[in-house]
Amino acid sequence: MSCRRRAGSDRRPEREASNDRHPLVAAILALPADQREVFVLSRVAGLTYGQISDHLGLSVEAVQASLAAALLQLARGLDDRPM
Repeated sequence: MSCRRRAGSDRRPEREASNDRHPLVAAILALPADQREVFVLSRVAGLTYGQISDHLGLSVEAVQASLAAALLQLARGLDDRPM
């Protein structure tokens, strides 16, 4: 059996494809865009609050608030998922 796929055969919007993803990835993709961007810059790219602040043109306090909201939403979303 061949494992090859036709080009473009699995092109689905991210929201639709989220059922096929790891629960954490799906939860990150479900975040509002501004929170997701701050989360990715902080936790994936490893930028400091100051660097994110400069990059996005936000205050450090706004970056901290956005990250806190993202972490809270992720925790709630992962706690609510069935085992």
